[in-house]
Amino acid sequence: MTEKQPKADAVVLLSGGVDSSTALAWAVRKQGWRAAAISFDYGQRHEIELKAAQRVAEAIGVVEHRTVEVNLRAIGGSALTDERIAVPRRGPIPKHIPPTYVPARNIVFLALAAGYAETLGCTRLVIGANIVDYSGYPDCRPEFLQAFAKALTAGTKVGAEGGHWRIEAPLLQMGKEEIIALGLELGLDYALTHSCYDPDEEGHPCGQCDSCFFRIRAFAKLGHTDPLLACFRAPELLQKGEDGHIKIRYHEVRRAIRLAPEETLARCFVCGSTAIGVFLGSTPDETWKAVQRKGTPYTVYERVPPMIGKLRYYCTNCGACYL
Repeated sequence: MTEKQPKADAVVLLSGGVDSSTALAWAVRKQGWRAAAISFDYGQRHEIELKAAQRVAEAIGVVEHRTVEVNLRAIGGSALTDERIAVPRRGPIPKHIPPTYVPARNIVFLALAAGYAETLGCTRLVIGANIVDYSGYPDCRPEFLQAFAKALTAGTKVGAEGGHWRIEAPLLQMGKEEIIALGLELGLDYALTHSCYDPDEEGHPCGQCDSCFFRIRAFAKLGHTDPLLACFRAPELLQKGEDGHIKIRYHEVRRAIRLAPEETLARCFVCGSTAIGVFLGSTPDETWKAVQRKGTPYTVYERVPPMIGKLRYYCTNCGACYL
């Protein structure tokens, strides 16, 4: 009598964000596994991520994709499930566990994913947990994942019959730019994903929460434009002048995308182009001296647009002016 073949090799927890989408691409396109995906409608304020999860699952190709409803709003205690708690914006990344932590979320999700996996005949779960560029969530740590795999082995039919559970976390020790680089290598289209904790009514990212910060910074470090920035047009940052040039408050942009004091703008915030000129002095001579002193890699443009104010950057592709 032949042993019954499993319907899938792994179940991947898929939120629709960068990490979980990359983990799915890794499972299917690098490991060659037949993967099923599971997503959770848990009352999150960024429920638009569920549409992203569906897009990613279809694009990568899974044997099955299920969305399970779990009402974590009934518990609350998180900025993601309680509208009375604000999602942190701007400011430094906190050293303590932030209010976007959802109590016991991965415990609940992994347990449900294991139940789903049992029905498919597999004992491997894949999660996009990460402890490098992350917000300090305790249920992303390796010791938790190892302990939970042991708990599953001890408390399921599979374990009672001699099987062992494996929780794969391939991105655990990778920085966000490494994760995105892996996804791009595997052909993952990040325009399908969603990361923002506090999007607007149309689903556009806020550009200021932790999730947006890690994502935007990673794309910038890789020399790529985050495809989601194409729809990020914060009205308080951009204003079109009478001369036709888009005027941008540079310091507001720095705060919005959380550039460190030593970091400089790598790409235009409006169009994503690298065709950015830098002006650090009131005359071309002063600018050139300042550029040599700071060692900036940007081209210096002597034809300054007719603007009033201190011009920091000028995009020669779209004409955006950073003041």
